[in-house]
Amino acid sequence: MKQLLAGCVIGLSLILSLNGCDADRYEIKQDHEGRTIRLDKQTGEIAILKTDMLIVVKTPEENKAEVEILLQPKDWGEIPAKQLGDFKVNLITSWRKMLPHYIFFISPAQEELKNVTTKESFMRAYGFKGDVLKPLLVDLDNKYGFKLCSIEIPFKGGGLTRMIDDEGRIARLEANGVFLCSREDYSNVSSWALRWTES
Repeated sequence: MKQLLAGCVIGLSLILSLNGCDADRYEIKQDHEGRTIRLDKQTGEIAILKTDMLIVVKTPEENKAEVEILLQPKDWGEIPAKQLGDFKVNLITSWRKMLPHYIFFISPAQEELKNVTTKESFMRAYGFKGDVLKPLLVDLDNKYGFKLCSIEIPFKGGGLTRMIDDEGRIARLEANGVFLCSREDYSNVSSWALRWTES
């Protein structure tokens, strides 16, 4: 009860301070759902008051623009994966049907491909150092280095598919699928890293 009262007091203080700053610019009222909202009369911006914070409501145009950006595939570039062996990895993501999708590649670091046709021989040929029983984790981080989302890449089973070149050699291994990440977090991803799962 005390915590709820404290939240109400903070919210009331915030409303008063907002009105006090520029009483002519802002209008505080309740919407049809009973939420307390702040209307900026100059810009038309609407914000919802939640105890001690304001949540800005995006316009349909802003939402549409954000979704159009999310729909564009993002190629995160190639990085060396010495923890795996003589390999490099690449990640591509996109936002489709309200979910983030990924394509992940493992390919030899050297340009000259070896004549291997199975996943096991591919791993051996390029000095695979890992444990195939442990999935890889792809961490997606924000610009400050904080992890926002993760993608688990299993080695066992059908997690990785062989991609064959014209001569029948394995050019790379590929995994694709969906992963859990909110639209807001996905929008804030700026880098990625590779690590082994602990178990």
